Amino acid sequence: MKRILIEHFQSLDNYGTGMMGLVTVQALADRYGTAEVEFHCDFADAATLEAVRRELRGDVRLYRHEPADYYTASITNIWGRRLHRLFHLFFSPEGRGFDRLIVLGGDDISEYYSKIAPCVNLFKKWESSFLTRVILLGQTLGPFSTLYNQLAVRYLMPRLEVYARDRVSVDYLRDNFRVNASLSADLAFADLPLQGDRTIESAVLERYGLERDGYFTVVVSAGQRGGKYYCQDEADYLDCYRDIIGSLAQKEALADKKIVLLAHTFGRYGDETEYVRKLYDRLPGALKERTVPVTDKIFQTRARFVLGNGLFTVTGRMHAAVSTFQMGRPAVCLSYSTKFRGVIGGSLGQDDLVIEADDNALWHSRRIVALVCDRVDQVLAEYRERCERIGSRVKELQRQVAVTLDEISSERPAGRKPVQ
Repeated sequence: MKRILIEHFQSLDNYGTGMMGLVTVQALADRYGTAEVEFHCDFADAATLEAVRRELRGDVRLYRHEPADYYTASITNIWGRRLHRLFHLFFSPEGRGFDRLIVLGGDDISEYYSKIAPCVNLFKKWESSFLTRVILLGQTLGPFSTLYNQLAVRYLMPRLEVYARDRVSVDYLRDNFRVNASLSADLAFADLPLQGDRTIESAVLERYGLERDGYFTVVVSAGQRGGKYYCQDEADYLDCYRDIIGSLAQKEALADKKIVLLAHTFGRYGDETEYVRKLYDRLPGALKERTVPVTDKIFQTRARFVLGNGLFTVTGRMHAAVSTFQMGRPAVCLSYSTKFRGVIGGSLGQDDLVIEADDNALWHSRRIVALVCDRVDQVLAEYRERCERIGSRVKELQRQVAVTLDEISSERPAGRKPVQ
């Protein structure tokens, strides 16, 4: 019986993270046989465990992994507890008793969300590599600006099996740190476990009164919250999205199309239901009549069917774009990090649909509206040809994902050597 520990799969609240987790679990269960492998994931709670089971095919052996507590009840001194917690932060390797420790991408081992997290993560994974195979799967890695992260990449990462999801990351690691990473692709380009069930597809479209090709989708990212990404003023941010929708709705090719506002993340990842409601409230009456807010947590498969049956998507969430492309449709991407250029531009070959949008001036001046409308005009002008190119490239990326999953399910030795 194989025992696999999967980290960074805490919930389904982020549709992107959840897609990568679902694809990995299902693919490895299919390769080993459901009776021959069990998965232990760092789910936040028992409810998440049950939700993930419902999104998988077959009787997958799935368990919630709860790492040891950071301190013991016997330590009553507050400073003692803090020191104990700090000690366990660095010296509590996971992986003992497991055949694989898989750390899911996308960009958790980067400096976008924390300056110290990459160093800590890599040190703990380096420790674990003496106990089991440690695999960084589907990752965007870098850029790293701080010395301690750079040292961790150079001296700790070579013990790990690294599968980067874009050429940008592979070249960056090789050229700057002499680290040998394998080129893979974003895991979410693969089919989701239940994606072949057309009854689910029909049901979700019927639920929201949607027809294939009868709408386009807008995903307003909650990454703006607190001025962290895109722009500093929430009113500017939402007003620009309102103007984008208004401008697109007036185009002759879209005059009879509905507009779907889809929440793609929830909870600690950014509650986009709130952003959808605020944006919907800003729309004039005529646009409201054409707009369908999707604020329920419909989970990964249904969200993909909503995204993939529309004409196109405008999105600040990269994995909403991935789902759209995965189903052969184009997406205009409002980027806040290099992962968009790597995954959408480099891997998929749709660089012209990536707008560098992490610029307050673009939103304050409303110039972002013209940029998005220009990209949509490009899409509509060559719609069929672009969809064909997207479909062909997605098949190539799916083959890359399959090769990666074949490799990590094989029995080849762990560990990598730096590039010579």
